Amino acid sequence: MPTASQEMVRGLTTAAATASINPCRSPPPQRSTFSIRIRRQLFSPPPALSTARDRQFLRLISYSLLPLASSSTACSSVKVPNLLQVVCPLLRMEGLWTVSSIEKNKGLIEHLLQYGSLKSNKVAEVMETIDRGLFVPDGSPPYSDSPMPIGYNATISAPHMHATCLELLKDHLKPGMRALDVGSDGRLGWPELAPYDAIHVGAAACEIPTALLDQLKPGGRMVIPVGNIFQDLKVVDKNLNGSITIQTNTSVRYVPLTSRAAQLQE
Repeated sequence: MPTASQEMVRGLTTAAATASINPCRSPPPQRSTFSIRIRRQLFSPPPALSTARDRQFLRLISYSLLPLASSSTACSSVKVPNLLQVVCPLLRMEGLWTVSSIEKNKGLIEHLLQYGSLKSNKVAEVMETIDRGLFVPDGSPPYSDSPMPIGYNATISAPHMHATCLELLKDHLKPGMRALDVGSDGRLGWPELAPYDAIHVGAAACEIPTALLDQLKPGGRMVIPVGNIFQDLKVVDKNLNGSITIQTNTSVRYVPLTSRAAQLQE
């Protein structure tokens, strides 16, 4: 079964070739998986954070880091930023992550338009056409703007992250172009169908895989989360002369790239 991101990439690349890498396609086991929600009231700080709020915030951060800290794919070195570098992106996103009362996909799209995650009509149309409810486990709130566990130590990204990545890639997802969507493994890409105009990576890498850079077409773009405990969404452009330009879009929190064997052990 294709993932939501794969279907949305296909929506933008009608009549284009799209490859996808996601090793675990069978139905996920029905068991509880740790997830975390950020509540709006936590991020309504007074001029100076109280001691209680300090404890709340640090507890939230430490809990949210547990899955990555225990990952066998952890980076060998971790760059620890100033606390404000962690707080500010979360403050910007708190309005997005707390909506759980939306009952229809159209309402979710309106929410993303309101908060500015969706900027173009084309991306909005694609996300409205592909119902997120088809890609989440039964019993989950499908239109909540938050990541959700889907089994095998994997998650479906929050809708605002799907919107952000599609907006960054939309000019490279046109009819006749070729796209690669990496789900949870895929550090080596898919060289048989390379080069690609667009590469979307839906899990975090410790560093940008060389194999994916090699498979990016000159003039193409890759969007990939990079880091371990602290992650940034990187926009990687391969210029026509083959040189690489890398920009940081925003701070993010993704599960790490893993392997089929590691997922099946969960």
